[in-house]
Amino acid sequence: MPSFAAQERQALVDALVHAGSDAPTLCEGWTTYDLAAHLVAREHRPDAGLGLVVPAFGGYTERVRLSYRQRPYEDLLEHILIGPPWYSPFALPGVDSAANLAEHFVHCEDVRRAETGWQPRD
Repeated sequence: MPSFAAQERQALVDALVHAGSDAPTLCEGWTTYDLAAHLVAREHRPDAGLGLVVPAFGGYTERVRLSYRQRPYEDLLEHILIGPPWYSPFALPGVDSAANLAEHFVHCEDVRRAETGWQPRD
């Protein structure tokens, strides 16, 4: 049985596929495309993660996210589904489960709850 983090990763990708690339999210100002670019940049460019916690580096983090935003939406979804590359801290044993369970759950809900008529998951 897949870990809870793996289940949430799959649920998030399913929600992103269902919503399409231009759907709103609960992340203010972001579409599903923007959110997908954030998720890929987060796992594939650990150097850009500093801007998520140190505001002085926020511009760099945003430029990296926007560079991923130039890729096809489907490519981003594939990268999310595959998971972090070997060089990412998220690829270390236990880090994916510890760091991504909440990240993927929250962002899955950001996508789902932005839809009109959304229903709670079981």
